[in-house]
Amino acid sequence: MIDSIWIHGTVVTMNENRDILHDAGVAIHQGRILEVGPSEALMKAYPQVNNIVDARDKVIFPGLINTHAHSFQTLLKGLGADTSLDAWLAHVITPSVTRLDAEDLYAGAMLSALDAVSTGTTTILDYQYAQKKEGLNEAAIQGYRDVGMRLVLGRGFADTGVLFGANPEELEPLEKIQHDVQRLVVDYHGKQDGLVRVALAPSALWMCSPDCLRWVSQYAREKHLLVTAHTAETSYDDACSRKLHGTDDFGTLSQYNLLGEHMLMVHAVQLSEEQVKMAADTSTRFSYNPVSNMYLASGAAPIPWMKHYGVVGSLGTDGAASNNGNDMLEVLKSAILLAKVAHLDPKAMTALDALSYATCDGAKALGMDDEIGSIEVGKRADMFLFHPGKTAKASACHDPVMGLAYASDARNIEMVMVQGEVILKDYQACRVNEGRMISMATQRAKTLAKKIGEHV
Repeated sequence: MIDSIWIHGTVVTMNENRDILHDAGVAIHQGRILEVGPSEALMKAYPQVNNIVDARDKVIFPGLINTHAHSFQTLLKGLGADTSLDAWLAHVITPSVTRLDAEDLYAGAMLSALDAVSTGTTTILDYQYAQKKEGLNEAAIQGYRDVGMRLVLGRGFADTGVLFGANPEELEPLEKIQHDVQRLVVDYHGKQDGLVRVALAPSALWMCSPDCLRWVSQYAREKHLLVTAHTAETSYDDACSRKLHGTDDFGTLSQYNLLGEHMLMVHAVQLSEEQVKMAADTSTRFSYNPVSNMYLASGAAPIPWMKHYGVVGSLGTDGAASNNGNDMLEVLKSAILLAKVAHLDPKAMTALDALSYATCDGAKALGMDDEIGSIEVGKRADMFLFHPGKTAKASACHDPVMGLAYASDARNIEMVMVQGEVILKDYQACRVNEGRMISMATQRAKTLAKKIGEHV
């Protein structure tokens, strides 16, 4: 007897050929995809099954992958709006990060996870920073795992940068950073049935000393860990890196031997064509965060160059304080439209490009493409069920990819599965009391806002 079969749906596989199967299904057992194919053939092959999901008139997609988020910012939505990145950092983010406690981190992660799952996201890279207090990372991990999401925890850190506006209270001695990162890797990396991984996440390249970045490069290669960093988000970032490291953000990555398939650059708005080509040549990955880039008026990433040179791209929401949500469906549409208008090219990014960034390419960007990102035999059963007929907005669209990318919202996400476990069913989270968790997080957000009120 196998665990479950989803049948009679349209399966958007996101495999190498981008096959879309009609009246098809997915057989799932012990957290993995056992078979993908015609519904009738699956029912004959597996007559004994614990649970059957009828996906008639619905679409089965691989779970969406968010490669850049800051869950604590879910408590800061709406603060410091309509301002530039440097002002937003100075008046909202910098004052808040040293006032966070474990309860805040748990509430932020819980609220972030509920928002993400409701829009079809199954994997998230949560880029944490301000780690001087005990238990912050553990609280964030617990929040995501209580909802049931797959998590890459980016352990953030900074050991310099006061000259450029960093809060001295954010900084940690390099020895403490090294000790805590090593502890987290031992305790969490690859644990909880492989649902939690740890990545290294310098808060900013100009907030890390040369010794710190040299250690990041050496340790990441030694332990085969992902490194992710805000890279060339604004001209200010590049200017700060030039003063500290003698070169801009991208040059800093090169200088400290950080380029490569283990490196995930975030934003990359300011990259030149030559730098994009170098990123491609070194297999360096990229996280595109269009909503945040528009919200803070940072600019638009050079998507045509990224595509032309073959840089592996992915999508991120960024923190909710520079987005006001963790909605990957909104990011899908924004990614396409921003690229089109910024480059005056209707094919700068297509719906299929964006969905690739959010699934199979996103998995590759995290170094997890052998496990997730497509609906293929042997991969983890991370999937969601899209019901276009649930809303007038999504109904009557002739193409499932177009429908998801351009006409969907959380009301269309009926079911979400992570590693064979249904964590959202009938549009509601399965593992936690959603109303109670939202109420708890709202109260924590109000308390945090009062703590930083004099800075907002």
